[in-house]
Amino acid sequence: SMAWSTVVQVIYYACFFSVAYSWWFLWPAAVLYAWQKALYWPAYHADFARYSDQTEEGREISGLSVALLLVYVAGPILAGILLTVGSWWLLFAVGSVVILLSNWPLLKTPEIFTPREFPYVDTYRRLIAPLERRNLLAYMGFGEELIVLVLWPVFISIVISGYIAIGAVVASTTLVTMLTTLYVGKLADEHHKRAILKFSTILYAFGWLARLLVVTPWQVFAVDAWSRLTKNVVAVPLTALTYERAKNHSVMNTVVFFEMSLVVGKLVAALVLLVVFSFTTSWSAAWLVAAGMTLLYLLL
Repeated sequence: SMAWSTVVQVIYYACFFSVAYSWWFLWPAAVLYAWQKALYWPAYHADFARYSDQTEEGREISGLSVALLLVYVAGPILAGILLTVGSWWLLFAVGSVVILLSNWPLLKTPEIFTPREFPYVDTYRRLIAPLERRNLLAYMGFGEELIVLVLWPVFISIVISGYIAIGAVVASTTLVTMLTTLYVGKLADEHHKRAILKFSTILYAFGWLARLLVVTPWQVFAVDAWSRLTKNVVAVPLTALTYERAKNHSVMNTVVFFEMSLVVGKLVAALVLLVVFSFTTSWSAAWLVAAGMTLLYLLL
C-alpha cells in the first residue's frame, strides 16, 4: 500500500505541475492527493504500531523523527538551489525520482502479515460513537496542520525573499528541532506521556499566538524554530499513546479512526478559514484558528 502510494504521488506531482498550464489539472490533482494519503498513512501507522516495542515507543518514534529531520534539513536548501539554478520542473522531477527510489528498501524488508476481514461501514460507526467523542475531538486538533503546511509557507515566502533564503531558514529551524527530539522520546518512555502531551500542547499553542507579532525574517526563524520544536514534543507522546491503544485494541481500527478524525479536523479547519477569510484577509485570523485547534490535543 505504501509503495503504490508513491506511484500515485508522482502522478499527483505531474498534475500539480501542469496546473500552471491549465487549472483543470486541479481536479485530478485533488483526487490523487486524497488517494495517496489514503494508501500511505493508515498502512504506515499500522506497520509502526504492529512492530514497535511498547516499552520503547517514545524512543522509536523520536528516532524516526530525527531520521526524517535529517532529510528536512538538507531538503529545503537543495530545493531552494534547484529552483534558483533550474526550475519548478526540475524540482518536481528530482523529488519524484527520490520518492520512487525509496520503495527499494521498503519492499526489501520482510513483512509478517495475516489478512483479516475489515468491515468498511463499521469505521463510520466508530467515528460518531459517543465513547469515541473525546478521542475524535482530540485528533481533530490536527486541523492546525492544514494551516502550518499550506498557509505558513506562503507567509514565509512573503516575509523572506529568495528561494535559498527560505530554504535556509526552514533548514536551520529544523536542525534546532532535531537536537532535542531524541530526548523527548526518552522522556515519553520514562514519564507520564499525557502530562508531557498537555504541557507541550500549551507551549505549541503559544507558538501560534506568537505569529501574530511576526514581521521580520528573524522573527520568522524564531517562531518557526519554536513551533517545530514544540510540535515534535507534542507528536511523540501523542503518537505513542495512539500506538499503545492500537496494540491493546485493534491496530487497523485504531489507526483508521485516527486518520479519519484527523481528516475531519482538517475539513473543519478549511471550512472555518473559508468563513473567516470571507470577512477578513488578515493572517492573524488563521493563526488564531490554528491556536484554538491545537488546544484540542489536551483532550487525548
